[in-house]
Amino acid sequence: MVQSTPLYKNEWYKKKVLGLLDILQITPVTLDHYLLSFVHRSLVNERPDFSPEHNERLEFLGDAVLELVITTQLFFDFPTTPEGILTDYRSTVVKGKHLAGVARELHFPQYLILGKGEEK
Repeated sequence: MVQSTPLYKNEWYKKKVLGLLDILQITPVTLDHYLLSFVHRSLVNERPDFSPEHNERLEFLGDAVLELVITTQLFFDFPTTPEGILTDYRSTVVKGKHLAGVARELHFPQYLILGKGEEK
């Protein structure tokens, strides 16, 4: 059986993601994690021949990094604010609805690779 190249690693898609990274002023050391970050689990479930991997491990790491970055920024921006209020601030910033809005502003949905069921 011939192994096909995963969909997210085809040349057209690589160029598309490189264009996004250029807009965001990110110079990748390696492109693979950026490509994989847009592969939704639904694609792997429906078409494992297109992609044997999905982005959920990266999402797990990203959530932790985002929380640390936001927590650190809030800690220094509000030096006299009690931790309970800082926790509320952080929750507002990292809330899924808020992050989804940021993702739309950055046009991330056009880079997502979804399974047919998830697209609907």
